[in-house]
Parts: sequence; C-alpha cells; structure tokens
Amino acid sequence: MPNVTELWKSHWGRLLALRRPEGGFPYFENGPASVEPTIHAVLAGLSGTVDPTELVASLDWLATVVKSDGSVTGSPAAPVEGAWLTAPYALVMTKAGRTAQAAAALAFLERFASITVQNTNQSELDGSLVGWPWTDGAFSWVEPTAWGVLAFEAAGKRDAPRAVEGRSLLLDRQIPSGGWNYGSKKSFGKELIPFPDTTAYALMALAGHVPAETLQNSIGFLERDAEAQESPYSLALSLLALDLCESGAISHIRSRLAERFDLMTGERLNAVHLGLALQALGNRRVIRE
Repeated sequence: MPNVTELWKSHWGRLLALRRPEGGFPYFENGPASVEPTIHAVLAGLSGTVDPTELVASLDWLATVVKSDGSVTGSPAAPVEGAWLTAPYALVMTKAGRTAQAAAALAFLERFASITVQNTNQSELDGSLVGWPWTDGAFSWVEPTAWGVLAFEAAGKRDAPRAVEGRSLLLDRQIPSGGWNYGSKKSFGKELIPFPDTTAYALMALAGHVPAETLQNSIGFLERDAEAQESPYSLALSLLALDLCESGAISHIRSRLAERFDLMTGERLNAVHLGLALQALGNRRVIRE
C-alpha cells in the first residue's frame, strides 16, 4: 500500500491547484467555481494537517453564494438550484468555526422540509415522515435527508426534532435485506437495488444513534460491495461510513482506495470525488467525529 501520509499531501496539492482565483473550486479542471466541490475541498483540508489559512479564501467564497433566507445555490450561474447543498454548507461552516453562517443555514434547514404523501401498497414506505428533498416542494430522498441529519449533529443538535425524524425516515427507507436505494425500499412488493453511495450516507447519519443490529445487513452489503468496487468515489464513501460503524473491513478498504487514487486523473478527475477520497484517508474525521 502507498504511504498514506505522502499520498494525501500529494493529492491535496492536486486538489488545491484546481481552485479558481475567486476561492471556489470547480467540478473539473478550468470549470467555474461551484458549491459542492468547494465544500468537499474544505472538508478535505480540515481532515488533514493543512494550514487553516489555506481554506480562508474558499470559505469566503462560499459566503458569497448564500441567499437572504440562509440557503445556498449550486453556483452563481444557477441561482435557483442547489437548496439541498445548504446542509453540507451548514456542516462545513460549523466545522470551520463560522458559527453565524452555520446558524443561518440551520435556520433555513428547519423550514426546508419534504412534502408528505398518502401511504400506498406500491412503495411500502411511511409517507407521513418528513425529511429533506433535493429542491423545495418535493418528496424526501435518502442523500439530502442524511446530509440534513449530519448538519444538525455537527452543530450539537442531534436531538433536534428534525434530526430525530430524519433518522426515522432513513430507517423506514432501509431495504430489508440491506442497504438503501435513492428514495424507496420496495416497489410493488419487490425490493429495490441498494447503492453504495446512498447506503454510505445513510449509515453515516445513523451509526451510533440506532441499535447496531438494525444496521448489520446494510453494513454487510457495503463491505461486500467494497470487495469488488473500483470507483474511488464509492470506496471513499464506504470507508467514511464503515469507519464510523467500526467495521473490521476498513483497513482493507483503505488500501484499495489508496491504490486507486491515480484513477482520478485527466478527464476522470472530479473535485468532489477527490475531496471525498482525501477525507476518507485524512488523519481526522470531519463529516462525523
């Protein structure tokens, strides 16, 4: 396995080189600054041993995309998109010690709620539970709900009613045999397929908050998936989640991820994926400590 410390420093340098003059990070080299890659770049920096002054310009840029209601946009070019990013934005501002910005974002998240639906036999989920949607006026989904829960926990509000209900929603959407799909667990009586990214986010939000046995099938799914997984993005998320779940597979997954960093080059370089991989190999937890 490569030397993780040297690997981290080398690829942090690659990520930092993508930063735009205004302080934000693009998804791809020479692209426009966008919120999601900037959030993950800052979290990557916080996970390592970088000088905090290296992150100031990026945090300052993030403050420029905040709307009057406390939410953020996906990018300056898409002012009506990206409300779901307010949760990871709140988390990163909390971690960076920018409490005023974090508080405004959390106030928005209190109001930003998914719609409810009448229960049916088609999807076998509890439509009365409120989580977080991708955009205003929509149904709840696993990933934005997990981010909402994580944002409240980072701010020391793990027992806030929205966070508690968010965890209940995630448990309700868990596929019985293990893992999570994007929003539902069954359709017309048949289990849907679980995915590693949604499963990882749900486990990060739930680990330590629910009885361990309720998550075992999902942990097992993520461990098995990682054995054959080649995507650095999926491996990074799996490592972040399974580390919190105290899985015995994390050393092996860490090695697999370290050996696949070079896949994130050229046209396959994505700043979100690289940022998550750096968070997974960093020397401190940041999404959840």
